[in-house]
Amino acid sequence: MSRTHSTARDSDSPAARSETPSLPSWTASEVLVAGLGFGLVAGVVEAVAAGIRWKIMHLTVYMGAEAGWLLPLTDGFIFAVLGLALAALGARWRALRTPRVVFAWFAGLLILATAMLTEKIHIAAELILAAGLGVGLARVLAPRADAIRRGLRLGVPAGLALVLLIGVGQWRLRAGAERRDPAGSPGTGPRRPNILLLVLDTVRAWNLGLYGYGRPTTPLLQQWAAKGTLFQRTLAPAPWTTLSHASMFTGRFPPQLSVTWQRRYDGAYPTLADLLGHAGSATAGFAWTSGGAPVWHRGSPTMRTTRSSRSSCCGPLRSASGCSAWTG
Repeated sequence: MSRTHSTARDSDSPAARSETPSLPSWTASEVLVAGLGFGLVAGVVEAVAAGIRWKIMHLTVYMGAEAGWLLPLTDGFIFAVLGLALAALGARWRALRTPRVVFAWFAGLLILATAMLTEKIHIAAELILAAGLGVGLARVLAPRADAIRRGLRLGVPAGLALVLLIGVGQWRLRAGAERRDPAGSPGTGPRRPNILLLVLDTVRAWNLGLYGYGRPTTPLLQQWAAKGTLFQRTLAPAPWTTLSHASMFTGRFPPQLSVTWQRRYDGAYPTLADLLGHAGSATAGFAWTSGGAPVWHRGSPTMRTTRSSRSSCCGPLRSASGCSAWTG
């Protein structure tokens, strides 16, 4: 009788009650598919957030319409790589491939990607928030692991196909629009306009009052832009000065140009100064540093390069006083 009561008490103990049937571990391919699925969702969330900031809140968004398919594709790739890492660790520790751990990992990453859309939260707080909510969501999703796994098998290939279809369709539409664009331009008439190309090296649009920065850092440029067209999305063609200038002055992509850290532009393509000079315009360039000077100099009879210390940002403008003769 005492043995019977002892067995009953053991079965009613907290440890016994806490034991639940363990869910089978997922295979490496299933973890990878889960990563792709959560990554696609994260990309869609980012794309929708960018659309809201642009269309509804009227804020500057540093991306174009391609974000609708590039963000899901990029996030899907990143999450898939992180899924491969989890699967590799799961080959050594099988517990890492259980549904609860898989859901906690990817749900936490999804929440982290969403939280990083705002700059109001410190990264440490974002990590803590993502970890806590990821674990909480995993507890909710784990009992439905089989249904979610079946959904991922069907939904992820369909989602990838849709994203690629949108990307190809957008490319085809843009290519068709470019072919239909008339070749003529306002500058081909008898009276040619004056053209001024002003390049501010290593200046982020993010910090310009012209693009919504909190302080009026560029009041004169704001007045200038109010009289013309302001492009909300303009990206540097290369991450360093000389190659960026070579691309801007030739209209060619950086891989098509000869410019490297040790090699100057070889003149394989005509520059903007070449084309304007052949059309009868007088051209000149004024540079603080020599980053863009080698490119512009090929087509310009006048090229002045000035170096100055960082402590006097106005010095180059004063020393290149000849610029006033060209800008009026």
